Amino acid sequence: MQSIAQVDDQTATDDNDPRPYVLIGAEPALEDLLADPVTHAIMAVDRVGIEDLRSLLDGARDALMARMVPAAA
Repeated sequence: MQSIAQVDDQTATDDNDPRPYVLIGAEPALEDLLADPVTHAIMAVDRVGIEDLRSLLDGARDALMARMVPAAA
């Protein structure tokens, strides 16, 4: 069994590394988060459905994009 220090010394680029997001700034894809059972458990406790969350995220994305892209005249 590896010690915590040995595990922490592994690089996230190792194909066998079970921690692909260990590097600073690396984030899991949204689909990975939405497929995670822990995410589902938290959402169930909060009574949030997957479609509700997707709708919220789509609205937030659209609002941010509207700020970035000038409206056509």
